[in-house]
This record gives sequence, C-alpha cells and structure tokens, in this order.
Amino acid sequence: MEKKHLGYIVGLLILIALIFYLRIDLRIFLQVKHYNILLLSFVLFMLSFIFLGYRMKFLLKALGSKPLPAMELTKIEFINKFVAYIMPSRINVFVKGLILSEKCNMQKSKTVSLATYEYALDTGFILFLSIIGVFFFFRGLPYNSPQNFMLFSTIVLVFLFVFFKIPQKWFEYLLKRSEKIKNHFLKKPVYCTSKLLNTIRITWIKIALDKNNFIVIVLLFAYWLWTAIYVELMFLSYDLYIPLGYIIIVLATSQFIGGLFQLPGGLGTRDAARVAFFALIGTKPEIALAVVIIQRILSIPALLLGYVFFTKMAVDKVLERKK
Repeated sequence: MEKKHLGYIVGLLILIALIFYLRIDLRIFLQVKHYNILLLSFVLFMLSFIFLGYRMKFLLKALGSKPLPAMELTKIEFINKFVAYIMPSRINVFVKGLILSEKCNMQKSKTVSLATYEYALDTGFILFLSIIGVFFFFRGLPYNSPQNFMLFSTIVLVFLFVFFKIPQKWFEYLLKRSEKIKNHFLKKPVYCTSKLLNTIRITWIKIALDKNNFIVIVLLFAYWLWTAIYVELMFLSYDLYIPLGYIIIVLATSQFIGGLFQLPGGLGTRDAARVAFFALIGTKPEIALAVVIIQRILSIPALLLGYVFFTKMAVDKVLERKK
C-alpha cells in the first residue's frame, strides 16, 4: 500500500514540476475556446471502452467460450482501468483473467492466458509504433539506424517463431521433470510456471489461428484511431490542429515510456513524455500540458465507474456465497 501511495506522490510531483518548469499560467485551463468540442472528446473517450468490450468478445469466441453480452465485457474493461490505477505493475491483467474465469465459467489458466494475449497484442502494437516514434523524434542519434531497427525486429521475430514452433512434447517433458524436483520450495513454483507457460502457448496459438483474431486486430487499429480522434478534439478545443498520425505516434511512444517506470497509470512519466513529444512537433508546451492534464481529469469518471462495477461485483460474490 505504501509503495502504491509513493507511486502517486512521485507521479504528482512530476506533474507539478512540469508546471513550474514550463512556468504554466494555470488560467490556460480556463482558456478553452470550444467547450462543446471538449465535451464531445469526453463522450468519445467513454465510448472507447465499448471497442475494448467487443474486442474481448471476439477473443472469447476465438477461445470457444460461451458468449457474454458486450456491455458486460465493457464493464470489465472499466474495472480493468480502475485496477490498473490502484495495483502495482501489471496485476490488472491477471485480475481481468480471474474475472473472466468467473463470468465465463472457464479455467483460470485459460482466461489468464487470454488476458495475457490481449496485453501482448497491445504491447506489441505500442512497441511497433514506439520504434517509429524513436526514429521520428531521435533521428540523427548514433544508435538510431535502419541496421539496429532490422536487428531488433529480427530478434523479436526469432523469439516469436521459437515460442510458437517449440514442439509440445518439450513442454510435457519440462512438466514431468518439474514433478520430480525434490526441493519442495522449488517444485511448486517451477511446476506451476511450466504449466502456465504451456497453457499460455496453447491458448495464444489457438487464438492467433482463429478467424476471429482478424476482427480483434481490426478493432485494435480502430481503438487507436478512435483514441487519436478524441485527443485531436481536445487540441481543437484550443483551436489547435495536429495530424492524427502524429498524435498516434506520440500517444504510443509516451505510453511505452510510461510503462517502463511502473507508476500507477503512467502518472507523471507518461504525461511528461507526451508534453515533450508534442513540443518536438511544434506544439506549445503549455497547451500540450493543459491537454494532458485535462485528459487525466476527464478519465476520472471512468475510474469511478470501474470502482462502482468492481465493488458491485465483489458484493454480489459475497451475497452469493451466503446463500
């Protein structure tokens, strides 16, 4: 709990330091010229969770799960965002898997594997866009060359090829070997890890080869385009236009950087990166920071909804056990 609070404090201190460093006049938050456009941006942000809900619906179809209403899955996405802000690291991915297991009546290992596939898909897409962002924002640096890009891409592709092409009997052999470990402190974690990796691999292959995965990828692109549009509207509320392509690159690169520091919701680090990148493409830093902070403020209702849905789910579970 203390570590979580420390993360919030560090993130807020970074934001405050940015305000003082850039000498921001706080009246800029009142200088929005088109509040109707800002309101539309907020509406689009709240609707973006529906994209995520439908994406999970098709992921569950690919896994052969019983169908869940899209709105029920959308509630889970609100919960996922809330948990991401209150729990350290990527615990929200596993929490999401456990909730799906409960709702879909599936094995926890399968639904956790499903959640990790979704997370890996998002991370891979963000990483791809971040590489483009690095070449765009830091061109001219010694390590920023096409050769290094090709080397990194080759390493990633080789890893994926090996992971998916490893014979199933190798995992079965690893599981048998782990069962024979005599040290009780090592036996259970090694066995559980081996079993989870095997389940993740089987689940990922099944989803990747399913026709519904194509729709999942389309929805991934649609979600990022939708996100760029509502961020564009925030800038337009200040009468400032930024091409959608630039916004997507900035959002992805800053999100990747924010994820490296493991602060709750990327608070502070992701915001600082976004202000810096928007400034690099010619945006006034004070407007960039204002938009970044407004985006944080407009996300509060989504977090509150996530809290309400999470609490209701927990209460319903307690009442069900008492019956």
